[in-house]
Amino acid sequence: MAKFALWWVRWNGSDYESRMTVGGRKATPEDFKERDFDRIVVLDGEGGSSHYTGPYYDSGRNDGKEFARWAAKHIREIPVYITLPN
Repeated sequence: MAKFALWWVRWNGSDYESRMTVGGRKATPEDFKERDFDRIVVLDGEGGSSHYTGPYYDSGRNDGKEFARWAAKHIREIPVYITLPN
């Protein structure tokens, strides 16, 4: 049976960053792999924790696409599930 990890991240105004710490530093995908998780669910929260470009047509799709690209760039060896806020 697969073991899922939840990784909370937030938009810091210019990029996403981990909201979780391990030993006083920001958690990374490798931290989850070292703890034998098989999958990572990436959650960016809602409201101020999300990168939201505005209430314009298609902005939600573009925000979600950028979040998915960020996750794919940072998580290579473990399958990932991404929540996309609406």
